[in-house]
Amino acid sequence: MRAANTMKQDSQNKPVTLTESHKQAVSLVGHLFAMHDQVPKARVIFEALRIVFPDDPQIIKRLGYVYLIAGAFRQAADLIDETSNRVKDGPESEALRWIRNKARQSLERETRLAQEKT
Repeated sequence: MRAANTMKQDSQNKPVTLTESHKQAVSLVGHLFAMHDQVPKARVIFEALRIVFPDDPQIIKRLGYVYLIAGAFRQAADLIDETSNRVKDGPESEALRWIRNKARQSLERETRLAQEKT
C-alpha cells in the first residue's frame, strides 16, 4: 500500500497528493453517510476512493458493505471476488468473506423469490 497517491485536479490541472490521513478522513465521511442512511453519498465517496486507492482492503471492504446495504448484491459479490486475491489473510479478509457471503445469500434469496412468482 502506498503512503500517498497523486491525481490531477480538474480546475487547475495541478497534481494533488492524497495522503493516508486524507484517505482516512474521506473514508470517515463515507462511513458516516452510510450509517445515517445516506447510502448513495457513501457509495460515491467509496467508489472515488477505490479509484485512487484500488488495492486498499479497507476501502474495498467499505465499498462492498455500502453495495450490500444499498441492495447492490451482485456488485458487492463481484467486487469481493475480483479483489480477494489481493487481500492478505487477516481481519480484513474475514470481513470481505462475510460481505461476499451475505451478498450471495441475498442473490440466492432474490432468485428464489423471482422463481416463486413465475
